[in-house]
Amino acid sequence: MPVTTTRPRALLVYKKSMYQLYAVDRRIAEIDRLIAARDPGVSALIAAHRAHAAALKTTDAALRASGYEVNRTYRAGLDTVTGFELVVTVGGDGTLLDVSHHVGPHIPLLGVNSDPARSVGLLMAARADSVAEILDAIRRRRLRPRPVTRLELELNGEPLPVLALNDVLIAHSNPAATSRYQLTVGRRREDQKSSGIWIAGAIGSSAALFSAGGALMPL
Repeated sequence: MPVTTTRPRALLVYKKSMYQLYAVDRRIAEIDRLIAARDPGVSALIAAHRAHAAALKTTDAALRASGYEVNRTYRAGLDTVTGFELVVTVGGDGTLLDVSHHVGPHIPLLGVNSDPARSVGLLMAARADSVAEILDAIRRRRLRPRPVTRLELELNGEPLPVLALNDVLIAHSNPAATSRYQLTVGRRREDQKSSGIWIAGAIGSSAALFSAGGALMPL
């Protein structure tokens, strides 16, 4: 009797490089002109594009070599993610944070920094040159998912659908306007006015909120 095996499914989510978005997709002639003129403002666009494309190709190949059935999708078209054993993002921290809004609590999320020369990638666990090794460690169960905390908000008693991995800003619809609100913590209540309320989870405590004087928290 033949034995059928089911390969684990991986979703590969990628960003598009600035060059891809503006010079290729939108065909903005000014970008091509600036690149041709070696303008310092756009001189790195092609190098970043090539690095990103190479990282995406390497990651895709590494997933397939590790036995995954790979589905690829652009981050802008992503909906609720279900039915995958692993979600891999190729880009930077922004790509992973965006994708995290669509991933439930039981699907591991792995970030691949596609351009370490130009991207900090603090949340990235892998680069193109290490993704095969990381995937092998996952397959051999030497590397396991690490649970982290996300923030859930309620508006008028109703939970909002997006969980925040990084931080949340509650502010006036006009960023220059003053926010006026009543803040209640336990039995203490205060009327306040400010630029808004900024809250970070442990992941977000090392980002913009830390630069603004917030406390760094362990993951």
